[in-house]
Amino acid sequence: MNISIIITFYKNQIILSHCLQALCNTINSKSNIEIILVNDNPSIDISYISNQYKNQFDILVLNMKENGGYSKACNYGVECAKYDNIILMDCDIIPKENWLEEMLNTYASINNYGCVSANIIDMSSNTLFGYGFGLLGFDTIHYFQKRSITFCPTDDLDFPIISSGCLLMPKSLYDIIGGQNETYLNAFNDFELTYINYKLGNLNRMSSKSFVFHRGHVAGNIRTNYYADSKSLFFQNDLKKVNDITITTLSSIYQLT
Repeated sequence: MNISIIITFYKNQIILSHCLQALCNTINSKSNIEIILVNDNPSIDISYISNQYKNQFDILVLNMKENGGYSKACNYGVECAKYDNIILMDCDIIPKENWLEEMLNTYASINNYGCVSANIIDMSSNTLFGYGFGLLGFDTIHYFQKRSITFCPTDDLDFPIISSGCLLMPKSLYDIIGGQNETYLNAFNDFELTYINYKLGNLNRMSSKSFVFHRGHVAGNIRTNYYADSKSLFFQNDLKKVNDITITTLSSIYQLT
């Protein structure tokens, strides 16, 4: 399968190098994979990365003319992607072995159409950071967050919303949705993206056997100043129909404990 992996960068070249090296170490077949690195910080030159990894990956570094935020950087990367399938990946994600193979297995289970996310583990606490999400009233429910890895479900599960920290989907579907809303900058953009996918009748599925680690807090406040505003914008949508699904899912989780 051909895949364009789109990584957006604002700050912290050290963690970015760990991310890229982990991709080199964990992706066995690189012939049909490209990496698009979108530099959203014009004050930092990362053009050297093209030469550093050219013998290991088909890699392209794109430079934003000005800081536009995560959503805009992702949209630019997807626009330039040459392959039919895309993976959105944060620059502070460190994939584990077999992460891609497991995501592709889950992807195949939904006929390669819809969204698939890996289990995202907080590397500082070794607990779940990003999993499936629900909506209840006027708040988001973060299923399994801060649970130990041993609490991860052993079966793939579907949710109305999943994270874009490590997200696989068709490029054509991303275009149908209209990409990510650039007003959000770096909060709730992935929630809206995957919720629209859900409303279109497609699945958002967690890949139970795919694991990646997340560092967090590497971009600074430049990308998170508008969290409350983004949440308000997100909840202007008609979200009430998801309440029953959220409560049902919560009940099943509580039964496990």
